[in-house]
Amino acid sequence: MGVVLEKKDYFHWLNMGIGTIGYFGYGHSDENLVGIVSNIGWEPNYSIGFAPYLRYRNDIIFDQKKTILHSITFGFLLNF
Repeated sequence: MGVVLEKKDYFHWLNMGIGTIGYFGYGHSDENLVGIVSNIGWEPNYSIGFAPYLRYRNDIIFDQKKTILHSITFGFLLNF
């Protein structure tokens, strides 16, 4: 749970975001950890109601040791 600010650029295909996230029950810790998330991705104009997207996401989780996660997401947006 957290706050992430996202922005679509002037070309209407680049999506960027950054924010802070709480990670509940992550790893072996009983504490709720805090982290920073950022993403950048391709998201075409979806005025047609159905469009693909591709995103790269980076999570930095602060525990006794800092953990860095990288992920790529591909999917479809539905606009109705």
